[in-house]
Amino acid sequence: MATMRRFGHAGELPETRMPDSQRPGPDEARTTLNRTGQLPRETAEPASRPVWVDGLFTLIIGAGVGIATSDQPGLRLAGLVVVAVGCVMMGVASRHLGGRHGRVLDQRSIGSGFLRFIPMWAVVFGLVIVRPDADWQPWYAIGTGLVVAVVGFGYLRWDERYQMRRLAADDYDRNDVV
Repeated sequence: MATMRRFGHAGELPETRMPDSQRPGPDEARTTLNRTGQLPRETAEPASRPVWVDGLFTLIIGAGVGIATSDQPGLRLAGLVVVAVGCVMMGVASRHLGGRHGRVLDQRSIGSGFLRFIPMWAVVFGLVIVRPDADWQPWYAIGTGLVVAVVGFGYLRWDERYQMRRLAADDYDRNDVV
């Protein structure tokens, strides 16, 4: 009751209007609103993983998969080693060069991540499972490596874009960032 009477009669509020001389015009107000809407995106973009990290990783993995699809058993093993080394390098690079720490990890991101992973995995699995005739080598291995690199790069950038969009839009609970 006491707070209601501080301004006079019950329900009466103090004058909060801005003087006409200080009010922004329609163009200035529109510019300010547009600028405010861009701030979360501008804040999140510099924190994203550099494109060259994804490019280097997918080139190494693509080369490893290409080597692994050759028709020589020794090269298959070497290709698997290259893929393993590339995965370790990506883990180290993500930890130290990634820029941002934290990913949105809630039910929605897990489900959409799985749906983004399916097409990439289907292409890689389809290319690796096929064993062409010997006369197709080494061109099949080279083509497989290139396709895996391109598809992998697309997947990584798509996933990074999803994460940046969610972070920029503040579309997550603080407990969902790991």
